[in-house]
Amino acid sequence: MRFGLCHLRSTITDISLTYPAAADSREMMYLAYLAAGHLHRRGDYQTALAIAENLFQQWRRRFGDDDRHVLFIAQNIVYTYRGLGRYEEALILDEDSLPRFRRTLGEDHKDALTPLTTSLWTYAV
Repeated sequence: MRFGLCHLRSTITDISLTYPAAADSREMMYLAYLAAGHLHRRGDYQTALAIAENLFQQWRRRFGDDDRHVLFIAQNIVYTYRGLGRYEEALILDEDSLPRFRRTLGEDHKDALTPLTTSLWTYAV
């Protein structure tokens, strides 16, 4: 049986909005993160944002503000906000994330300054 792209997208959305956000498996969480990123790169910003915001809210409640998965899905939201032209929201989330990235990953980690870099890109737009 062949499934169309619309069916695949709605299936990804349905699955990503429920199961991975509640999953204990870090692999499933990472898969949900990748799905949101893939939809963003395809230009499906609304679906990507719905998935990413759901993941962010649930993971933040479950794991706390400084969890690595929470931090990285926050950056996914920043990219999507920027794609939607929601620059002020992107900057606010970046400003909130920067100290958490540095504290959680360490000053010398390659991703510790990611929110600063994305803020600069947002200002450039």
